[in-house]
Amino acid sequence: MKYNIRGDKIVATKAIKDYVQDKLGRLDKYFKESDEYTANVLIRVKGHKQTIEVTVPTNKFILRSEVTDEDLYAAIDIVCDKLERQIRKNKTRLKKKSVLDSVMTQTTFSLTHKSTRYGLISSKVLYMIIM
Repeated sequence: MKYNIRGDKIVATKAIKDYVQDKLGRLDKYFKESDEYTANVLIRVKGHKQTIEVTVPTNKFILRSEVTDEDLYAAIDIVCDKLERQIRKNKTRLKKKSVLDSVMTQTTFSLTHKSTRYGLISSKVLYMIIM
């Protein structure tokens, strides 16, 4: 995963950047090709409170979390836990949807019956959704 870390009214030091990369690195196990994704991290300060905002745009959805705390490192831990929960929730939701899409297929059967005795032709078209 690529990281775009910037600070608003705070200097994002090397220690902060390393800590953020280390914590967000735990999320790499949920992505097949983690090099495709970029985590946009914004660190802001307002008074004694420090806010960290992380946004990870993916193909299917956008992961976003924001936490405000007096301790920046605690806020980073919390935001990573929130993102991990979001990934797990959306991953199971997408798996269920893809399984249903692959299982639910529509099949058409055409039955034709010819009666030579009376010269009648009857046909039926059946639509089935296989689950």
